[in-house]
Amino acid sequence: MTRVLTLEAHTRTRARSLEMLESVCLICATLLEVPSMAANPLNPKKRIISKSFHRILDMYGRQVGAERVGVSMGVGRGRGCF
Repeated sequence: MTRVLTLEAHTRTRARSLEMLESVCLICATLLEVPSMAANPLNPKKRIISKSFHRILDMYGRQVGAERVGVSMGVGRGRGCF
């Protein structure tokens, strides 16, 4: 039996799928980037794996304060960033 979706239901389903895909992508980027950032905290020529992750991190740093994010990540306290 096939299920027929209305346009609104199809749009909502697609939006949820895209949000989930974006979440998975950012989680993977976090798992790859954070060890790299911890290994080379002062290296400006480090390899950037995910531009979207760095863009979101920069926006968060501007909102919260770059000092708090940097100190918490440098010390290894991920929860201190939030």
